[in-house]
Amino acid sequence: MAAGIVFELLGMWGSLFAAPLKDFNMLWIIIPLYLNWIFTEFYQEKKGTSFGNAISNGVTLLWVGADWGKTTVAAFTSGAIGLDATFAVKLAVALMTLAYGLLIIILGIRVQKVGHYLGRIRVVTYFALMLTPIFYGAVQPELLTITAILLFLPVFYLIVEVIDRLAPTPKAFEDENMPGAGMGASSDFSMPSLGAGTSGAGGGAMPDFGAGGNIGGMPKF
Repeated sequence: MAAGIVFELLGMWGSLFAAPLKDFNMLWIIIPLYLNWIFTEFYQEKKGTSFGNAISNGVTLLWVGADWGKTTVAAFTSGAIGLDATFAVKLAVALMTLAYGLLIIILGIRVQKVGHYLGRIRVVTYFALMLTPIFYGAVQPELLTITAILLFLPVFYLIVEVIDRLAPTPKAFEDENMPGAGMGASSDFSMPSLGAGTSGAGGGAMPDFGAGGNIGGMPKF
């Protein structure tokens, strides 16, 4: 019996990933979520989440929360859902998502270490992907659904972590994180010396205009 429940939960979890195929209206937010997640995960957060990444991920949550709220209100005004517990819960979750995104942005700006964990792109993307079908009405917000979402979060996290470790490090990531990679880090460039009488210190040293200097054979006056 326990095995049957696990398979049922697994089937529900898989149906959440496939739900956008039932309602193409979800694709306008699902596709950007996938693209943003893939490129951020493997090109920016391969070795961890920076504060800048966390702030960007918080903005993603703001966008998702706003879409969920808009979709919920639109369903209510169209009569698809009534003024009931489902409407209240959906609206509350949308507002909580907005607050969560704002919290991550604030933590990133204030350089709080907890922002590294709360703003990880795979966590942000996971909940966005799982809950979007519920807000669009493709999947009902049942206890089984919520249980599957929470139960398989560690599984999702572990799978992505394994893929991340096995995948080769992109050259763009290596070049960007090389020590001394950036403006001003090169030792080949040096400002010309402006001191009088210095002839060998650095390339492009200024000529000596002292009393004994005779530049280009010009006559002295």
